[in-house]
Amino acid sequence: MGQHVRDDTEIAPVYKGGSEWPNHFMEMRTMTATKSSIRERLLHEYQLGHSAAVGRSNVCAAFGQDVLKESTAEFWYKNFREGSTEMKDGHRAAFDNRRMRKQWLRSCQKPIPVPKPSLSQQKVMLCVWWWIGGIIHWELVASGHTIDAETYCIQLQRVNDKMRQAGLRHLFRRGPILQQDNARPHTALQTLEKIQELGWEVLPHPPYSPDAAPSDYHLFKSLQHYLAGKRLTNSEEVKDRLTRFFESKPAQFYRNGIEKLPEL
Repeated sequence: MGQHVRDDTEIAPVYKGGSEWPNHFMEMRTMTATKSSIRERLLHEYQLGHSAAVGRSNVCAAFGQDVLKESTAEFWYKNFREGSTEMKDGHRAAFDNRRMRKQWLRSCQKPIPVPKPSLSQQKVMLCVWWWIGGIIHWELVASGHTIDAETYCIQLQRVNDKMRQAGLRHLFRRGPILQQDNARPHTALQTLEKIQELGWEVLPHPPYSPDAAPSDYHLFKSLQHYLAGKRLTNSEEVKDRLTRFFESKPAQFYRNGIEKLPEL
């Protein structure tokens, strides 16, 4: 029991029986209303001498009520009257969407030109070693450089030299205890041999426990708050800010960060 409507939409037999669907249930297939097919049909309406309104009405009856707006039909009829039968969209003008800075100006005042900033963001890595009494040693690693086992061993030697210069070694009865995470440079054989050479002990970092790192959750958290909103243009400004921050913190600040370890 098939029937056809305008040769555009085919309705398959509709089941109206009991509670169960038969093997061949309802299916509807509708002709796809593409832009090209709509415009070709509209051109056919124009060639038949129909007005834009009548042509649009016939197109909507064939493809769907809202497939063609009145303004669009008028636009294509205008093209047809001018001799154009091109069915594709023409090139659209690009819009230069520049974002302008807002300025308060008088009615006759010209806006003040704002130069485009030439600064480019660069990152530096802060490496810091500290204990219950304060900062032992810190240094910056320039952008683009990485820390491998060899570099890390050189840093550990600098830390050891700083402790000797400051007379801190005698404060550690069994030698310094180093807490570090499980990054590859920290667990490399070369690093472990260097730590043994220096006479240090390693406090194993619990796996999957970033909250047990006093640098991240105490020292760096406070440093991040201190640097918030500040724009630093070169490494010297970074060093100056870091020096001010470390020197501004009392010994109790560093003590609190270390003493929280047993609670973590």
